[in-house]
Amino acid sequence: MRCATLLAVLVGLCGPVLAGGLEGALPPAVDAQLGGFAVRWEPSGGGQLLVRDAASGREVFATVPGECFVEALDVGTRFKGKRGTLELAERRRERTRTQTVSSVSATEAGVLLRGVLAVGDDSLRYGVLLRPTPAGQLGLSARIEGGTRFNRVRLAFAAARDEAFLGFGEQFTHLNLRGKRFPVVVREQGVGRGKQPLTWILNTFLNGAGGSWATTYAPIPMFLTSRMRGLCLENSEVSVFDLRGASRVSIEVLGLELRARILAGATPLELIESFSAYAGRMRPLPDWIHSGAVIGMTGGTQKVLDTLALMRQHRVALAGFFLQDWVGERQTPIGTRLYWNWEADPDTYPDWPGLVAQLRGEGLRVMSYVNPFLSDVEGKPGVTRNLFREAEARGFLVRGADGGTHRVDQGGFDAGLVDLTNPEAWAWFKEVIKDQVLASGVSGWMGDFGEALPMDAQLHTGDAARFHNLYPVAWQQLQQEAISEAGLGAEVVAFSRSGFTRSPGAAQLMWLGDQLTTWDRHDGLKSGLTALLSSGFSGLSLTHSDVGGYTSIAVGPFRFYTRSKELFLRWTELNAFTPVLRTHGGLVLDAGHQLDSDAETLDHFGAMSRLFKALFPYRKRLMIRAAASGAPLVRHPWLVAPEFPELLRRQDQFLLGDDVFVAPVVGPRQDDVEAVLPPGRWVHLWTRNVYGDPASTSRIRVPAPLGKPAAFAREGTRVARELFGGTGLSTRLAGAR
Repeated sequence: MRCATLLAVLVGLCGPVLAGGLEGALPPAVDAQLGGFAVRWEPSGGGQLLVRDAASGREVFATVPGECFVEALDVGTRFKGKRGTLELAERRRERTRTQTVSSVSATEAGVLLRGVLAVGDDSLRYGVLLRPTPAGQLGLSARIEGGTRFNRVRLAFAAARDEAFLGFGEQFTHLNLRGKRFPVVVREQGVGRGKQPLTWILNTFLNGAGGSWATTYAPIPMFLTSRMRGLCLENSEVSVFDLRGASRVSIEVLGLELRARILAGATPLELIESFSAYAGRMRPLPDWIHSGAVIGMTGGTQKVLDTLALMRQHRVALAGFFLQDWVGERQTPIGTRLYWNWEADPDTYPDWPGLVAQLRGEGLRVMSYVNPFLSDVEGKPGVTRNLFREAEARGFLVRGADGGTHRVDQGGFDAGLVDLTNPEAWAWFKEVIKDQVLASGVSGWMGDFGEALPMDAQLHTGDAARFHNLYPVAWQQLQQEAISEAGLGAEVVAFSRSGFTRSPGAAQLMWLGDQLTTWDRHDGLKSGLTALLSSGFSGLSLTHSDVGGYTSIAVGPFRFYTRSKELFLRWTELNAFTPVLRTHGGLVLDAGHQLDSDAETLDHFGAMSRLFKALFPYRKRLMIRAAASGAPLVRHPWLVAPEFPELLRRQDQFLLGDDVFVAPVVGPRQDDVEAVLPPGRWVHLWTRNVYGDPASTSRIRVPAPLGKPAAFAREGTRVARELFGGTGLSTRLAGAR
């Protein structure tokens, strides 16, 4: 029994837990104004805690009258997995059944509720504190103050049956998580994630590597709802959200104190702004990355120069190259992998700084690859520093339960993880990045991984189970410190796949990790679009994906889930409307269609790269707005027209900003699409036909042949003038080679 089954049987159990009741005499009514929030304790109706927006009177948080809203739980919890493929198994042993509210006091500093939780003859004290925060949210903490046999706190609150819950970081399968119960824990997203029989095979025989619908690299314990309510946790511990109840939902934290912030906002974009005031905001990317595509490839110096000539022959607008094999490659049972020793490989790139400088002279940038693991490269030719040996000798690697270096099996080799709770290890690894990576002249890298800290590891400081979700944020912060200290903050871009609550303020750019080279909604192209949209709800304003996906599976002569030409072309079209247009050869280079597989692909990619470049001024304005408000570049249409709930039922279309609408083709053998336009007048990019109603949504069906995705600019806007000025978009993009 593996990940998907465990989640359904052990985590989900038998439906939502029924609420206990509030008992005993209730304190009299209390009202308080805390910042922009009006808080009321209401004893009538059985007792209820209410929070409203002080200006509008709109309800933003409420408990269910007469029902327990704080509970203590005793739950046996076990984490199992390797390389970040965590499975969470739970066994519920006991929970408190009743709650009393003994006192409610209010001051300018906050409102404090105290009382007792009980089960049988056993009781323990609790406190709930509401307080204003400097960032404008309302802080809410629930703390168990007495028990020894309980290990979780649960906060329950009211929700409407039809209330959509959106956000939760990068979610790949479901956009609205109402009706679901799931843990929020950073982990590998898995390969398949529900696509069968692949997921079952990998979960059964490869330590849960298939994942499930709930597995994600970058979860965030926050949400906003269709009723304009929002909340985020401050906790780093694993939390569990139960959104299944008809009128009551809940949050559990693996600990005895839950710390949350109630968000303020009359619109979804205002709720995102409120959340990002706490979590941080992603700053604009440098201009060079807007100038065209970043070509991900491997093969060495001459291959790069040959590819450059080919790209120019097909008029591909180029920003640069992403050369992850700068450290050299090795063959493993699961495909070609890298040597995780962060220095240039002399066989693959005999003069790495020279190549970087040569391409810079051509107006192009080079991006490389780094992650927080180190592998022992003893015996590898040309090594000048064995970083694993250095780190191990100085005690800079995460330790296992036995006190020795925790070596993580990577499928053909093992590696140690840098202990980012150790200040000396932090400083050492930062210098490695500055001396070994930045000094070569590169303009960025893929800052891979961050999700694999074992829950039972021994760290220099603190508890691994509490630091697990924080590790990717620390990894992002370390990279940014290295870039800043090198004086390169205005031009270097590091992009991340794993993240948590504070990643919007720590990461420059996110990417969606390793999707299958398929169309499906579990782990393919459709899942990537869902993740782009959920990221936007969650403060991750700059996110993109690998063109064509990453994971193909090769077993001897057999090739599974290989990338088709049509998939590559359609994925290119979608990504032309995202913050960054970047390709990747994939896990198995000979197991699918590549950018240079034929001239038609190159010409198509060239046209989409020029479209991407044409959107540069618009994207730059959007990034400035994102840095000020957290508003995502790729956004669900409901974000800009929340009064039309029919938009929320779609997760196959998106906006770039407010003024470019895209309905990408996300299935094979399609040459037209159905779309629901937000209110407005929309000009089709290719025909200049105008669609839509200024006062309402519009359902349309339009042609979408290869090379002409269904995309529209809002009539009369600045971006429409930029796209349609001069000779027109179609003429500019379809010129002769």
